[in-house]
Amino acid sequence: MKLFVSPHNDDAALFAAFTLQREHPTVLTMFDSHVQVQRGHPECSADARRREDIQAMAVLGCTFDCGYVPDHLPRASAAELVRACLMNWDGYADEIWIPAIEAGGHEQHNLVSEIALEVFKGKKISGYLTYTRTGGKSTWGNAVACSGAMVLQKLRALACYRTQLEIDALGCWPHFMDLREYMV
Repeated sequence: MKLFVSPHNDDAALFAAFTLQREHPTVLTMFDSHVQVQRGHPECSADARRREDIQAMAVLGCTFDCGYVPDHLPRASAAELVRACLMNWDGYADEIWIPAIEAGGHEQHNLVSEIALEVFKGKKISGYLTYTRTGGKSTWGNAVACSGAMVLQKLRALACYRTQLEIDALGCWPHFMDLREYMV
């Protein structure tokens, strides 16, 4: 079974839509969005973001599951829940995609990767690039090939994430502008 581990709603579509279209894994989104609601954006609830993820994964031809880990937890508590969730998949997944660990990378992306490397040790694991806090989108890996039809499907999937695209104050929309993808 193929498993794609996405730290947050939209990460899979943003950074690996071409791989998702080729491989059709189950996409497991680990963190539920609570931080954006706490910052004054109630339309960005965990339920709303999960619905967007489900729609986008359907566009990309993937099944969807979620870890329900609240994104506002301290690192140790989050790590415990991420580990428990990934352990549930250990006996099923034999090919896994995780975000690459990057210096200056998003803390939750790196946390998910660190734990996945422990849990899925000895299995076929590929890393996909996301972004760093200071450098923006990471491009140091191998560019993922795609067709025009795949770009169109990625755009359709990205359009599902209205909460991230339409609220300028969140500052998420720039991630949607560069469609290129990279693997390591």
